[in-house]
Amino acid sequence: MLPLVYKHCPQPHAAAITAVAYDNTANSLLLADEWGTIALYPNGATEPSFIEETGIKIDGAAAVSDGGALFAVGDDNGSIKVWRTRDGALVFEEHKEGEKGEARAMRALSFTPQGDTLATLAVDGVIRIYDLTRGVRTANYKTFISKSISFDASGQLLLTVNSLGQPVILDLQRQEELSVDPIPGGCIDAKFTADSRGIVVLRDNGLTKVSLPDGHITASFSAEGASGLHALLLNPEGTEFAAITGRSAHRFSIEDLSPVGSDNHGVEDATGIAVWTPEGIRLGRHAGCLSDENPTTTLP
Repeated sequence: MLPLVYKHCPQPHAAAITAVAYDNTANSLLLADEWGTIALYPNGATEPSFIEETGIKIDGAAAVSDGGALFAVGDDNGSIKVWRTRDGALVFEEHKEGEKGEARAMRALSFTPQGDTLATLAVDGVIRIYDLTRGVRTANYKTFISKSISFDASGQLLLTVNSLGQPVILDLQRQEELSVDPIPGGCIDAKFTADSRGIVVLRDNGLTKVSLPDGHITASFSAEGASGLHALLLNPEGTEFAAITGRSAHRFSIEDLSPVGSDNHGVEDATGIAVWTPEGIRLGRHAGCLSDENPTTTLP
């Protein structure tokens, strides 16, 4: 139960939104800010059911499990916490502090679809795998730089970006990497398609699609003169990707990366964090909230 001070509180954040996670199945939204305040909005709620003030910045490392049963954050001290949505109970924690903790400040989290495994990615370039049913760490993988990490629909494949700016797909069951065509110029981010039969990677000036399991490039889009793409989003229906810049959201068909439209998001104080919910594309703001849904007017 929330403390009385938070009841009917539409805005628990007083600092910049620096992490966001969304589960489409449960319509559950998790927000965190640079002061370490965490707020969960389950089942499309407009008021949070859970708030915790950690006092430690959460920078990108937030996740909600498929179906919304669990949610998690990782902080700049390298600590990880996992809660149960139903009653807000803490079900797993790995606590770190001091210099050793700061050296592994968390930047991304992802649950398997089954919700029994959590993968984390930290500034030290290490992916850490946790078995949540046993409460233990089971594996480490090194030399990764992405601020994104995600499992495929089976929970067997894990996608991220290595220190050379190339997408890497780890097969955790076979303990091997899938072969993937090199991305010219490297990439910033990568995500599985909704059916896990491909990945889409975000480059500085465009997108590239790679089919799976063969790992070959099947489509690419480059915007002439474009730069500054910093976030890659998949819509809730799984039919479009969006690339976010400081001013706009550019949308592409998942089939061949053909442009669908470009919208001016109009957010002057965006933090670089973004999420695509049924309400539209929403950006984290320094004002401590998400922006309203994206305008529908397509720019010429």
